[in-house]
Amino acid sequence: MDRLESGATSGHLFSAFGFPNTRNKITERSSIKVKPEALQHTDVIVDDAVSARMLPDGGAHHLFLGYGRRANDADGNAQNAIKPRGMSGGPLVDLGKLSDPEVLESRASTVPKLVAIVTQRGVGLNLVCTKMSVVRKVLEDTGRL
Repeated sequence: MDRLESGATSGHLFSAFGFPNTRNKITERSSIKVKPEALQHTDVIVDDAVSARMLPDGGAHHLFLGYGRRANDADGNAQNAIKPRGMSGGPLVDLGKLSDPEVLESRASTVPKLVAIVTQRGVGLNLVCTKMSVVRKVLEDTGRL
């Protein structure tokens, strides 16, 4: 059983990475090239009962990454969040408990871990991510791992 199965996500920050369609559009009709622009979104895991009920497993094999209508830029200024449509397939990385006093004082470090794959947007804006334990089991059961 991995540590995410036990609900030990409290206080941890998670980052999702991807190339959302809303950022990667052809702006000039004469051009067929798109310069890919990645999006990184960092937040905490939230309880999303509405999205969980829509899943066949009731959300047991998923994590829900908080994603609101507003976000802060690198300077901390509030701005409209980019729609995450198209981020499916990107990794969800557990950055650890960065608020831990040991980490803040640089006496301890966190080791980022791949914990899930972004699969869709929930009923709201939260990102629905399938746990790696589930992905690994499917790969093993189908002989692909």
